[in-house]
Amino acid sequence: EMRLFADPVFRRANASTFYFGASLMSVSLFLPLFLVNVLGVSATEAGAALIPFSLGIVFSATLAGQIVNRVGYRPQIVLGSLVFISATILLATMGPEVPYSRVAIFTVMCGLGVGPAMPLFTLAIQNAADVRFIGQVTSASLFFRQTGATVGAALMGTLLGTTLWVAFSSIDMPTEVTDRGIVAEEFVSNGGAELPDLVRATYENIAATEPVAEAALIMAEGERVAEEVAEAVRAAFALATSRIYWLATIITALGGILAIRIPELPLRTTHDRSETMSSDL
Repeated sequence: EMRLFADPVFRRANASTFYFGASLMSVSLFLPLFLVNVLGVSATEAGAALIPFSLGIVFSATLAGQIVNRVGYRPQIVLGSLVFISATILLATMGPEVPYSRVAIFTVMCGLGVGPAMPLFTLAIQNAADVRFIGQVTSASLFFRQTGATVGAALMGTLLGTTLWVAFSSIDMPTEVTDRGIVAEEFVSNGGAELPDLVRATYENIAATEPVAEAALIMAEGERVAEEVAEAVRAAFALATSRIYWLATIITALGGILAIRIPELPLRTTHDRSETMSSDL
């Protein structure tokens, strides 16, 4: 029903939830990649880092529902966007030496920030709609949120891949490695995790054909080069993650600006049809 877009609450809340859905993917998709490829934690620890994020969402969403009758939905959404922006800025400044515990704190902040937004966007839209269109407006809200998540994941994934490709192309690989067909840019798809081991294997193969004394020197050189490559891969991932979270900050800011312009309507207390949209439909 295209006439639903005539209502400013429906129009602005759905536009805002689109941006929030896009920025949300920066945490759930790309933070584990940072933890595994930069901090070197296990996949289990990377997944566990999202637990504080989920707990933050549950806590803030529950609290938002308890106090919405007193403070309304718009102030909570705007405040949540500010908290989420603060968290993404902190995430954007992370480096390879950031403690794991600090990352968990940042994810809690992300959860606390985004928690109120999702249910309150839906509440605002349902509250403004004629009850005859509750199903339509609710499904539209979910549609815009999921579409935002899809677009956000695509944009951030493209940014990740592009940053890694540029960074990997600047890695100074020895001729002993490149002569064997190992090109760093070809390993962007798997994050370059195999590159250090391939460098070591290359030098091991070279050392196997040399006398013992020279073989030891070659192995030591291979270990040094492999460590340099591993450090370059970690730096590339840290740079890509930083850019992703700066993008998430901008996207969230756009959503917050739109949220400020959502009209604050009194919450419906009965099942009577709202005059807000029925007059236009």
